[in-house]
Amino acid sequence: MRWVAYDRQPELLELARANASEAEFHLWDGRGEVPTELRGPFDLIVSRRGPTSVIDHLNAVTAPDARFLYVGPRLDIPRVPERLKSVGWASLGAWHVSVRAWAPTWADWQTRCEFMGEVPSNEDWDAHAGARGMAYREERYVVLAGRD
Repeated sequence: MRWVAYDRQPELLELARANASEAEFHLWDGRGEVPTELRGPFDLIVSRRGPTSVIDHLNAVTAPDARFLYVGPRLDIPRVPERLKSVGWASLGAWHVSVRAWAPTWADWQTRCEFMGEVPSNEDWDAHAGARGMAYREERYVVLAGRD
């Protein structure tokens, strides 16, 4: 089995290499021509919180019976179902789940709020953050897709 991943940020690739030395990691932003090392064919493509730009390249990097799995905070931002349809892929199932998560620091909480379009409150942080940070519910959408 071959595990291959990409990201556009070198520091995240270094972190990934440190935690999964058996996998291959490549620098790519998901746009433009697919690097040779990422051409597959792969049986499963997973997009966790993005990058979803790989959707545009699914037919070039996947095996005939491959699956695509998206796990992310929202469907409306990356427009996953519409984009899959535009490249000839169909949803085989979709789920909405809610998981408990923590923002360990005030800075992390601010980043999370900014990403979600919310205004962080210092008063809320001071009143509710514990040893693990600020607990919150994170809504995740999961889509499993295959060729139409």
